Order: sequence, then C-alpha cells, then structure tokens
Amino acid sequence: MRHDLERGSSLLVHHFLEQSAVRYPGKIAVIHDAVSASYGEVNGLANRLARFLIGMGVRKGDRVVLMFENSLEYVVGYYGTLKAGAVSVPLNTDLKSDGLKHLLGEIEPAFVIASNRFEKLMCDNTSDLPTIKGILLKAPKLKWSSIPFPIYVWGEIIEKGEGTKDPGISMSGDDLAGIIYTSGSTGRPKGVMLSHQNIVSNTRSICQYLNLTRDDVQMVVLPFFYVMGKSLLNTHMAAGGTVVINNKFAFPAAVLNEMVKEGVTGFSGVPPRMRTSFTGLPWQATGTSWRRFDTAARQAGTCRGSSRKDYDRYYRITRPYTSCTAPRKPPRDYLTWNLSDTRTRWTR
Repeated sequence: MRHDLERGSSLLVHHFLEQSAVRYPGKIAVIHDAVSASYGEVNGLANRLARFLIGMGVRKGDRVVLMFENSLEYVVGYYGTLKAGAVSVPLNTDLKSDGLKHLLGEIEPAFVIASNRFEKLMCDNTSDLPTIKGILLKAPKLKWSSIPFPIYVWGEIIEKGEGTKDPGISMSGDDLAGIIYTSGSTGRPKGVMLSHQNIVSNTRSICQYLNLTRDDVQMVVLPFFYVMGKSLLNTHMAAGGTVVINNKFAFPAAVLNEMVKEGVTGFSGVPPRMRTSFTGLPWQATGTSWRRFDTAARQAGTCRGSSRKDYDRYYRITRPYTSCTAPRKPPRDYLTWNLSDTRTRWTR
C-alpha cells in the first residue's frame, strides 16, 4: 500500500511522523538494539518534548542543539524540536571542545539536548552562553555547579512526564526547520539552512522514486546529524516503514546478521566504506540466499549498470537537498558507482 504524501504546501517535516502515527499507531517505527518503539509511542514522546521546550521558553525559530548518537532519543529529540516550532541543529558527535565552543557561539542555542556521552563537553562549553535556557540530558553523571541555567533529566521529563497532546504550533513551509553543518574537511564547518519545504520536497521525491511503502525496513548506519542519515529517517517515517539503527558498523558481520534478523529491505552507506567493510563477508553463513544486489540508481531495470538518463534522474531528485548525495558529473564507471551507491536493496 502506497503512502499518501499529499498535503499541499502546508506539509511540515514532523507531519510525516504524525500522519504515520495516525495510520499505523501500533506499527514499529524505530528499532535500536533491544529498544523498539511504535509510531504512536514516538509521536507521543515527541509531543511531550515539544510541550516541555515550549514551557521552558523555547519559541518559534529558536535553535535547539542535538548531540546524540543515533538512537530513539535522537528521533524523539529531532521531531519534538520541530513540533515546538524550533530549529533542529544536530552536531557531529566527533566534535572536540574547541570546535564545539565555536559552533555553539555561532548557533546561539536556546536549548541543548544531549546524551551523557557529551556531558563533559557541554559542561565545559555552555556556561558562558547567554542564550541557553536549559540543557536536557540523558542520564547525567556530573555535578553541575555555577551555571546560569537549569539541567533537566531526560528520563524524568520525557519517559515519566505527562501529556502527549500535539502542541499545535502554527508554521509554514518557508520556516526554518534545520541547520546541518558540513564536515569541515576544508576549513571550519559551515551551517546549511534548510526550510520545511526544502526537506519535504526532497523526502517526497525520494519516497516516490524508490517506491517506499510501509513494508520497507531500512538499516541505518549513517549518522543522523548528516544529510543522508537524516534523509533516511524522514523518508521512512513518511512511508510508514521501519528504521533499524545500528551503531556498530565497525563490525559489519554483526550488521549483516541484524539485517537478516529484522528483515531489512534497504541499506545505505558511503561507497568506499561499503567496499572495505562488506567485501569477503561470509554471506552464505546467514542462511539467506540473496538473488540480486541492487541499488537506487538501477531501479529502472538495468542489470549491468545504469544509463546516463537513469543516473541523471536519480541525481535530480536528490540534488534539492544537498549536492553531496551524488557527484556533479557522472562517474566514468557507472557499474562501480551503482554497486556502492547511497541506497542498496537486496531481494531474495
């Protein structure tokens, strides 16, 4: 059954989650290790976070920094921030103290949401920021002192809090939804501003081109703080599919085993890393016979690489979001690119 992506120009990014929560409230939306959550649960927790942020003085257009590894908490933090009318600013989880301090000064966040893995970083780099109204931490361990804002505990506010009603903040497609920072490989990271309409248009295009449905199960090893990881999240929330989070890509055999266990239909990765990680794995040991190793750029039906027309079509639908999804010029070896493209499907 195809999902419905039509809601006119008023469609906002978090509406994808809300629509799927109405259609499939009990369907599993997110799986991460032993944790799983249905669409109804994810939407309710995101609503609770949004209402908490609004109650803490976060207003429409305020920046909210997210510093979480891929997890259910990240998903709730992302959509909860958008529901509050705020701007989601996920940061690279590999940032060091000096890099974080610079970005926080540039972002001027109203609120920070983070896991305890980054608690020390936040403690060292937020006390002198006048814009911060508070920090929400997952299982904090440090004793914070001499800070001008309160520290809140995720478990007490989100998991044990009350009220899951949608806050109903009025927004338009032109409103800013997120800021995604570049890697900074050629200098300091630069923030790319994306409106709700930017992200919605990209999400719709990819869902339609890949024919995503509620039956799709996407393995995610790419970080949500980068554009491709975030696109995987939005597209599968829009389709009513399931996102399987695995943060152990350093152990590709474990990733493969989980793909089989969860019935994964889609996998996305960075081409060089995929070649290195998956070459030589004992595929037969999984007990599954894979008939075809397929990719997004080959969905038109070609089996020995894609034509220039197919490639250009795939590039056009990804380009509105970011140019890093595909190179500006088609590679000389289409087959090499296709076999390690940003979306890969296995069919039995």
